[in-house]
Amino acid sequence: MTKKEDCLQIVGDFLIRFYHEEPDDTKAATQAIKAMTGLFDYEWEVASAFSKLLEMSFPPNTLRDIVRLKANRYAHSDEDAREFLELTYKENNFDNAVNLNELRK
Repeated sequence: MTKKEDCLQIVGDFLIRFYHEEPDDTKAATQAIKAMTGLFDYEWEVASAFSKLLEMSFPPNTLRDIVRLKANRYAHSDEDAREFLELTYKENNFDNAVNLNELRK
């Protein structure tokens, strides 16, 4: 999964599932963490997509529009959106996700 479209799709789906209808970011992250408990492959997929997305550059307003449409959050600019996505990554503890496929080898 290295394509921009794949990362945008995975992150967008995650944001719709956990953030779109929940206005409180902490509650959304808590629900996401609970829902992903034991779903190590899914957690790794989302964590990887977030990580790669945050390293990529996109055409103007891409991140802003993703955050507005998928997370239902106001982002004035791509910089605002990137800050929200970085915070979401941290709040969901994605830096501790484990790639079980690597451990299975």
